[in-house]
Amino acid sequence: MPLSDREQQILQQIEKGLLTEDPDLASLEPEDPSSAGRRIKVGALVFILGIGFLVAFFATSWLLFGLASFGAMVGGIVVIATAVRDLATKGFRDLGRRGWSDLFGDWEGKLRDRYRK
Repeated sequence: MPLSDREQQILQQIEKGLLTEDPDLASLEPEDPSSAGRRIKVGALVFILGIGFLVAFFATSWLLFGLASFGAMVGGIVVIATAVRDLATKGFRDLGRRGWSDLFGDWEGKLRDRYRK
C-alpha cells in the first residue's frame, strides 16, 4: 500500500531532521545485496582453497601448508559471516523487492536448462 502525499511529506521532514542532527548518518548507505552475495562466494572460495591446502599438508607434512590451510579456512568463514551479518542487518529489507535472483544470479535456471538438453 503506497503512502499518501501527507505521509510522504512527514517522512521527508523526519529524514531531513535526522540528517541535520547527525550528518554522519547520511554517509551510511545500506549494503547492496549483490555485493554481499559476491563476498559470500569469495569467502566460500577461500574456504575451499583452505581445504586444498589441508590436503597438501597431509600429503607433504609441511607446516607451511598447515598454517595456510588454517588461515584460509578461518578467513573464509569470517568473510562469509560478516557478509551474512550485513545482509541480516541491512540487505534483507531490499532483497524482498529485488528478489533472490539478484543475489545469486539465475544459476538455478541455467543449471536446469543445461540438464534439460
